[in-house]
Parts: sequence; structure tokens; C-alpha cells
Amino acid sequence: MNTSYTTIPSWRRLLFITFPPLAAVIFALALTMPALAAVENVTFSFTTEIYNPCNGELVNVSGDIHSTFIITSDRNGGFHFTLRAN
Repeated sequence: MNTSYTTIPSWRRLLFITFPPLAAVIFALALTMPALAAVENVTFSFTTEIYNPCNGELVNVSGDIHSTFIITSDRNGGFHFTLRAN
């Protein structure tokens, strides 16, 4: 009796054994990735005059403006922009 067996080469067998768990780990890591954010704080001084319509005078206004720019990327490839000023 002459029997022959075809065997899958060892590299293909290794690929079939390791690919599904490796793909599951990569997929799980992609789902748990946090959103990435960039924050920039900017403070600048300003001086201006504002017209007061009640008495017709010019009022001098000066001070500092603090602005915060936040750019966030989400897992879906979108970007969100937030500007806060005070």
C-alpha cells in the first residue's frame, strides 16, 4: 500500500496559526486607542478705544486676552477644533 500525504509548508502553517490571534490583538488595540489632542495657549495684550453712544465719549480699553486653541483627532479620522478666549 502506497500512501502519499500533501502537507502544507511550515511557513504557511505558521501563518494560519498566528494570523487570527495577531489580527485580533491589533483590532483590539485600534479600538482602545485614545484620542490625540494638541493644546496651544496664547496670551496677548491689546489697547483700543470704544465709542460710548450714551455720552459720545471715547473710552480707552486695554488688557490681556488669553486664548486656548485645542485640536483633537478622534478614532474615526475626524478633527475637532475648540477656541476659548477670556
